Amino acid sequence: MVADACAPRGVHMLFEKPLACSNDDARQIASLALKHRVLALTNFETSWYASLREAKRLVDSGGRASIRKMVFRHGHKGPKEIGCSPEFLAWLTDPAQNGGGAVVDFGCYGAVLSTWLMNGQRPTSITASTTTLKPAIYPRVDDNATIILTYPGATATIQASWAWTHDNKEADIYTERGSIHSGKWEELQVRDENGPLKPIKPSPKPTDLENEWTYLRQVVRGQCAVDQLSSLELNLIAVEILEAALRAARAPAPAGGVETP
Repeated sequence: MVADACAPRGVHMLFEKPLACSNDDARQIASLALKHRVLALTNFETSWYASLREAKRLVDSGGRASIRKMVFRHGHKGPKEIGCSPEFLAWLTDPAQNGGGAVVDFGCYGAVLSTWLMNGQRPTSITASTTTLKPAIYPRVDDNATIILTYPGATATIQASWAWTHDNKEADIYTERGSIHSGKWEELQVRDENGPLKPIKPSPKPTDLENEWTYLRQVVRGQCAVDQLSSLELNLIAVEILEAALRAARAPAPAGGVETP
């Protein structure tokens, strides 16, 4: 494990999403990071979207609260279809190394975003289903997954797929005071109750959140605080969600959701 080599040497770490594909690995990373006082951060492309930052601000300000339903759509046409290298493709489609297919590769986005939007709450139950729509291409792992999270007063539906017709990173947040549609980067729209979608311009991001490299440099140097979306605390919960989703998807019918720890 990378953390075994880096943490004892005092090397800070930024993991490409997700933090890990199992609770055991995630907790080992966390233990090493805490023991050796180094950062163990997680990078998601969506962490650098001004649209999502503004969506969270709108909810937290009370202007569009409380959250009742979240829908996340993440993925693309498939790693082979978009031209991933043979080496990366072999790792990505190995259930032992990656933990799963699309359910891990893109389910992690909704897992961390729902945890962030719900201010660190763990879901009370998790239900999931996975399937392989293109078995000739992905015979060993799923290429389509749906995860449903239940919170007190809210739900989240995570749609993770290698079978979209296009690159997809969208979130819809439904609240008691209208809804928010967040697309890639600065694409943001809001809807009042029974009203039309209206585009709005998100507030500028803080300079330290411009991209992962700017952020990593500044947070390591102590020039900015650890951002929640990359934090160990939220990403440990995200990994818990993914592992529970995998258990739920593998459970024989008619089993329901898997209770979280």
